Amino acid sequence: MPERNATPADKPESRPFIVGVGASAGGLGALEQFFSRMPATSGMPFVVIRHLAPDYNSLMPELLSRRTAMKVNRAVTGMPVAANQL
Repeated sequence: MPERNATPADKPESRPFIVGVGASAGGLGALEQFFSRMPATSGMPFVVIRHLAPDYNSLMPELLSRRTAMKVNRAVTGMPVAANQL
């Protein structure tokens, strides 16, 4: 039985979630396949985590933006996560 004072945000189905996708340095092909098939309006926010050297200048945002209609951002500290974005 739900708590009497529970708000809609307290319900599990209304809590925000983030889809995290991890890949090694050689995982570009798999990421391209995944995002080329993912609907751009799924309502899900995505964060891609890759295993790369910290000083490596990745072209990942540019490469993935060719495979999806979703907005693709380079993550920076404090950036909000948004639905239908990568």
